[in-house]
Amino acid sequence: MKQAATPVDAITYNRKNTYKKKEGNKEETFHCGRCDTEHQRRKCPAFKKVCKRCNKRNHFTKCCKLKAVDALQHDYEDGYSSEGFIVSAIDADADFEDWFEEATMPSGDIVKFKLDSGSQCNVINKKIANKIKASIKPSTAKYLTSYSNHKINVLGEAVIKTCIKKQTRLVKYLIVNEEVVPVLGKTACVRLGLVKRVETLEKSHDLFEGIGCLKQFTYDIDLIDNPKLPICPARKIPHTIRQQVKDELDSMVAQKIIKPVTMPTPAVSPMVVVRKDNKIRLCIDPSDINKNLKRRHYPLSTVEDITARIHGSSWFTLLDCKKGFWQLKVTPRTSDYLTFSTPFGRYSCLRMPFGLASAPEVFQQIMSSLLADIKNAEVSMDDVLLHAASKEDLQKMTEQVLDKFRKAGLKLNKEKCVFYTQKVKFLGHIVTVEGLKPDPQKIETIAKIKRPENVKELQRFLGLITYMSKFIKNMADITGPLRQLLHKNTEWVWDTPQEEAFIKLKELLKNPPVLGYYDPKAPILLSVDASSYACGGVLMQKEKPIAYCAKSFTKTEQGYSQLEKEANAILVACKKFHTYIWGCKDLTIESDHKPLETIFKKPLTEAPPRLQRMLYQILPYNPKVVYKKGSEMYVADTLSRDCENLSCEESNTENLQICAIVPFSKSRREELKEETEKCEELTDLKKIILEGWPETIEKLPENIKKYWYYREDLSVYNDIIFKNDRVLVPKSMVPLVMKHCHLSHKGIQGTLKLARDNVFWPGMAKDLTNYIQTCKACTKIQNENTMEPITMQPVPERPWSVVATDLFHLRDKNYIVIADAYSGFFDFKELKNITSAEIIQNLKSWFSIFGIPDTLLSDGGKQYDCQEFRTFKKEWNFEHRISSPHFPRSNGLAERYVQEAKNLLKKCLEVNSDVQLALLHHRNTPRLDLGSPAQRMFNRRTKTLLPTNEKLFSPKIIQKIKKKLENLKGKEKINSDKGKKEIKQFEENENVLLRRDKQNWVPATIIRPEGNRSYIVRADNATYRRNAWHLKHTTPSDNSNPLSTGQPEVSPAQASSTPWHDDQSNVSPPAPAPTEATQPAPSTATEATQPAPSTATEATPKRTTRSGRVIIQPARYRQ
Repeated sequence: MKQAATPVDAITYNRKNTYKKKEGNKEETFHCGRCDTEHQRRKCPAFKKVCKRCNKRNHFTKCCKLKAVDALQHDYEDGYSSEGFIVSAIDADADFEDWFEEATMPSGDIVKFKLDSGSQCNVINKKIANKIKASIKPSTAKYLTSYSNHKINVLGEAVIKTCIKKQTRLVKYLIVNEEVVPVLGKTACVRLGLVKRVETLEKSHDLFEGIGCLKQFTYDIDLIDNPKLPICPARKIPHTIRQQVKDELDSMVAQKIIKPVTMPTPAVSPMVVVRKDNKIRLCIDPSDINKNLKRRHYPLSTVEDITARIHGSSWFTLLDCKKGFWQLKVTPRTSDYLTFSTPFGRYSCLRMPFGLASAPEVFQQIMSSLLADIKNAEVSMDDVLLHAASKEDLQKMTEQVLDKFRKAGLKLNKEKCVFYTQKVKFLGHIVTVEGLKPDPQKIETIAKIKRPENVKELQRFLGLITYMSKFIKNMADITGPLRQLLHKNTEWVWDTPQEEAFIKLKELLKNPPVLGYYDPKAPILLSVDASSYACGGVLMQKEKPIAYCAKSFTKTEQGYSQLEKEANAILVACKKFHTYIWGCKDLTIESDHKPLETIFKKPLTEAPPRLQRMLYQILPYNPKVVYKKGSEMYVADTLSRDCENLSCEESNTENLQICAIVPFSKSRREELKEETEKCEELTDLKKIILEGWPETIEKLPENIKKYWYYREDLSVYNDIIFKNDRVLVPKSMVPLVMKHCHLSHKGIQGTLKLARDNVFWPGMAKDLTNYIQTCKACTKIQNENTMEPITMQPVPERPWSVVATDLFHLRDKNYIVIADAYSGFFDFKELKNITSAEIIQNLKSWFSIFGIPDTLLSDGGKQYDCQEFRTFKKEWNFEHRISSPHFPRSNGLAERYVQEAKNLLKKCLEVNSDVQLALLHHRNTPRLDLGSPAQRMFNRRTKTLLPTNEKLFSPKIIQKIKKKLENLKGKEKINSDKGKKEIKQFEENENVLLRRDKQNWVPATIIRPEGNRSYIVRADNATYRRNAWHLKHTTPSDNSNPLSTGQPEVSPAQASSTPWHDDQSNVSPPAPAPTEATQPAPSTATEATQPAPSTATEATPKRTTRSGRVIIQPARYRQ
């Protein structure tokens, strides 16, 4: 009779010497026999604890010597007490990797052990023992016996430190001479964490018995209004299974899943019999009921959703509800609708049946609400995955969930539940500590698939491959030849490329990569790339792939420029990984297209039209787009070379936005396309945009290099090139577009702003500027110049040195005024007529009283600019200065006192007072600290009607008048010059514009300067003297008269053929008029010369000097 076997791997820690010191590091842990855990010396949690079985201290109940009958034995002895041991797997096939683990021995050698929970001891052969330098000692065990009764003699035993998965224990091995597979027995497997204990199953055995019934939930069917419900007869069933069906129906009635009914019901569905593993399963066929259901649309969890929440977990428990839908009761009303017919009569469902369209979402909602307060509980209908970072946390969580299920009345399927493991099968994948792996059964299924013989079989194969696509990095490249056979009008020809792709896909699935788990707190790196026909991306965290995506471009998308394809790749990846990246604060997107890095930093409105639509959808993710060389983006580049043809609906946003951005007519759009195609430069440019820009500008053709610096802004849409949202205009259409831009005849800045909002071509600003400056209408009709800063006239040294005179008209009377620049003393007299003689007579009267002035200032009126006045000037020996015609500001002193005189006259006439008396008081009114005009004129006051002290009439010189006047004028100049600017000086023989009236300008030529800011100009075959304010510069041209012949090929005023020099409505005839330039004697500066008249048909009249010499334009103006 064989002696009962005992565990053999714990013999090192004899219960008599539980705290025996281990060799080596003092901090090394050991397995304690008092608490059955691993801990350091003198840190036993059972210390001072009282055993509930023997009431003694310093050990736990499970380690008590007073064992219960069914307790697990934990006797620790120094030797094997039996002569023979049962070993079940010493001749096991080593190909079953799931049952093997590699162990590191003290010598550094790796030994692969078979895990045998049915073995009573641990076994290695002599060859391995010698290799790892084990110290073999005699053993009390004499032989080993396998389950086939094959006996193997034992040579001895050895205690060896064994490390598996970072767990190190001292394990005792039996040494045999035969070539056997190394075996780890049950006890060693438990201590090394390779086999889990079953306390949970034992405690919760009630949860695995029978079919449960949820206590707090009942399902009531939701039907549409006026449903059309079926009344179906019973379907025939084969006689061979008739009795099995009857037995199953009776079993379901006994379990209160269904009940027989005889009363009429509103619906009767047929029954479906499903055979599996020699068993049958009965379901109803509720397809007609499903058509009348109102769905609840509760979201079902996907493997991507669940794995995104597993990060940080190392231990897992999987719970499977036993026939989950059958555990949900239905209302009596619902039961009537869920009646089905059988050959044995009608039955009504008392529980929710399989096949009902709303069953998955209803059960998902119930399970989610039941476990809502459990943090790490993932629900997928009747499957529940629990995960935690430590085994202890998972145990607590599992017990909590099982207690909830017990209270709710839910039952579990014991065969499908897995407790406390680091690797579990869930939703067709293997969830591990390292990451997500594919299900080996599915890989085996794919490996056994035969070569497809037609399109349908190929579609099924690719569908299965697509399910595993998340584990195949280069799937796009491989499936390309296979997907070619799916195209319409493609003949089925299975050739070498298809066969190689088919075989390669099977090979790749044998060693798939491991996908990491998503960490919501870690930064995200999204690496994307696009080829000419597809795009791909990979989501990474901590340099480990989390998920892959790929998409083939539609026919429309294949026509995008490379810039737009790269942006579309980002958009596809963002949509695919929306649940991962939405709200991420640290999202980086890698692209091998450098212009995208710049575009994402610009405002949305500056992007090309199609890119605006893409960027609008990408920017909410707040990404940081960075450039990375394509040669370094292995995964994304591979995915983009080809990909599974994922269907992705085109957004209507693009068409809406393009219609809003490109509002021109169809005919104009076709014209743009046609002219773009005709333009060789734009054809080359479009090709480069679509195919991609080179890395350096040197690789571009010469005619395209000018587009290099804004290459990231160029795109192609409907065969029209855009720069951001502006149309790139072909050269042949530039004149027409310039005409349309300038239809409103706005100025340069206004026209440029309009053009820059809509169109573009290289050199647009320069072309439009030249076009506007040579526009006939704009040249002729312009606003007046901005006033120039005041020119300060020097303050005279004494009174009556510089005087100014002018004429004015008031109430049908003519007057002459004279004013002193030094004192401000002025006087005016009424004139009998406005002839030169009358004016000279009045001036002589004033000069005889106050003296002859040094300088007399006046305008260029005919009374002052005549031979008679020149004779007077000569005889009386004073200087006469004439101001610029039509520019009163140049004779500002006289104009100011004309205003004073008019105001004084108007007011005196209004009250019928004495004008001369008012003038007397005006001359005696002081101004600041300058004194009165009379004081500055005569160095004394003059008597007025005011009572005045006699002393005040005494002569008194006012000091520093000149300096005070200069300071006063300086302040006035500062205030007056605000907003004014100097006009650039004009050169002799320069072509200019001459102001005729407020907005009418005509072409003219500068003859010579004439005094300060005055020029003698020639226009319309006459000469004039004008201030610079009346003149404007023109754009230099190669033609002698740019304003008349320098128009563009298409001019906004082309319809008008009237030459410039035909308009002489404002030009003075040889006899001078009061408002225009006079024609004095030839010796004066304002003489109007009369060259040979040009005909109205002359396009480019010759410019000559007064002597008749032809003027040649300087070279600097011909550039």
